[in-house]
Amino acid sequence: MEQDRLGLPSEGLRARVAEGAPARGGRLLFNVNLLFLTQVASYALRFGAGVLLARGLGPEGRGDYALFVLSTSMAASLATMGVGLGSMYHIGKDRYSVRILLGNSQFVVLVAGAVGLLVTIAVGLAVDTSAFVSGDVFWLYVVALPAILEYLLLAPLLVGQGRFAGLNLATLTQVGLVATGALALYLADEFTLLSIISVWCGSYVAASFVAVAFLGFENWSLRATIRPDSAALRNQIGTGLPGQAGNVVQFLNYRLDQFVLRGLSSRGNVGIYAVAAGMSETVWWVANSVAMALLPRLTRMDTERGAEVTSVACRNTLLVALLAAGGLAAVSPLAVRLLFGSAFTDATSAILLLMPGIVAMSGAKIILSYMFSQGRMVASSLIAVVALGGTVLLDLVLIPRFGISGAAAASSIAYSISFALTLAYYQRITGNSFLACLLIRPADVELYLDLVRRARRRVSGRTLAERGSSS
Repeated sequence: MEQDRLGLPSEGLRARVAEGAPARGGRLLFNVNLLFLTQVASYALRFGAGVLLARGLGPEGRGDYALFVLSTSMAASLATMGVGLGSMYHIGKDRYSVRILLGNSQFVVLVAGAVGLLVTIAVGLAVDTSAFVSGDVFWLYVVALPAILEYLLLAPLLVGQGRFAGLNLATLTQVGLVATGALALYLADEFTLLSIISVWCGSYVAASFVAVAFLGFENWSLRATIRPDSAALRNQIGTGLPGQAGNVVQFLNYRLDQFVLRGLSSRGNVGIYAVAAGMSETVWWVANSVAMALLPRLTRMDTERGAEVTSVACRNTLLVALLAAGGLAAVSPLAVRLLFGSAFTDATSAILLLMPGIVAMSGAKIILSYMFSQGRMVASSLIAVVALGGTVLLDLVLIPRFGISGAAAASSIAYSISFALTLAYYQRITGNSFLACLLIRPADVELYLDLVRRARRRVSGRTLAERGSSS
């Protein structure tokens, strides 16, 4: 794949972005395509698992599953203390070895797992655990926290090294095990909340094993785990904590509505809304892929080059997201009813209300990737805090009155606020107009026409080759 397929508007810019590499040798779009295809495959697996979850557990059980996964993910995100993002940054800058950063990450897992064990036991003995999740599932928090934390700290190391094949395989391992486990439980008529969450925990253990394999088992050291490099760990935390704080706040922007729904409504409504959110976020396939593939490259660029590439990526990602959102909105009424059942039909209106914000957040993801690459983690965290304030206020106003639809509208508005603030900050730090991130340019149209021409030539070439071989 050629490097200039992101639609860089001039030969001069193409040469600068190449950073000394031949234009045809660039791997940026290759990584974007690889990540996108992985997201398509992983979503297909997640979607299948989601259908089985809805069918096997019903709205209330689906709500319990969502709340367990979200609360564990939230706790693990807090427990990273920014070490994952710090690892990504420092390994990209080649400041510490994989062995040191990996050892420090394992130390964090060890400490956080021990603390999580004590807290779970204390809470489980002191209060009625049904307030969190029904049955004995509560005790799975002991296993779930270190399992997902391990993966959250290993994945950034793969991204920092540009090992996208390893990241993709680890991702597919995790979602694949959940999907196949859900199918096996469904066919065996053993689909319970306890069984599927046990499968979910195990999937992260397997994914972490795959990640370590790509990082190199020789880099894993018990000694480094027990005796971490304190100076490196301080730098990992110092670099990554502001950005991680923003990630945690952003996570709440994405998922706070489900917690508020649980407090003000019912587990059943949480389950229905979880289906709506899951379907809506398929629009983020491209944005997530582009943002992740851009990050290591932007980290190595200067501000000017990074800003130009970011604007091109942002406006083209927004165009694709807008088209995808329109298609999803059109098919969602029929898709929800056929796949998830009549108990989840209220998810349709939530999907429609989420679409404007989902598209807006697609652009925000690209700009936030640029901000991180330039060390602007504090600013991204502040933007997330402002958006979260809007989320909280809107949730409290809209959910009691409109329920699931109110939660969707609140999230959509909050996502739009995030995008508006990231655009304003982009313009401030780069001096470029925010319109460069929004409006498609003639060079972009020419890009798409060129892609069509190239595709036709390849198809024609293959057809002629096949005819020649057959004759």
